[in-house]
Amino acid sequence: MNNKVIVIGINPSSARKSMSITRLVKWMDHLGVKYFSFSNCIPCTGKYTINDVDFNNVAKYTHGYNKVFALGNFPSQVLKKIGVEHHVLPHPSGLNRKLNDREYTMLQLELARNYLEM
Repeated sequence: MNNKVIVIGINPSSARKSMSITRLVKWMDHLGVKYFSFSNCIPCTGKYTINDVDFNNVAKYTHGYNKVFALGNFPSQVLKKIGVEHHVLPHPSGLNRKLNDREYTMLQLELARNYLEM
């Protein structure tokens, strides 16, 4: 199947090298997604609230994609609010301790694969 995939994160990391992006690329490779787009709900680093989201921009970013992934609950809430069907992946941050459990991670990737095949 030829999916057009976009991943929606929260906001950019202030770190020079982001573990989250490195992990996300590995996940997409594992899922066989060769090309994907990426955007954040919020364009600037640092603390954020739902009031910082430009919902119109997020709607524009996701338009034309048939598979949308949210990295965690915050982007999922944003996508729900604008009515974009999506699948939630756990946030790939090194701070997400659930990802220390390989079985959990593999289950999440299997659920993502099922979403891609729908």
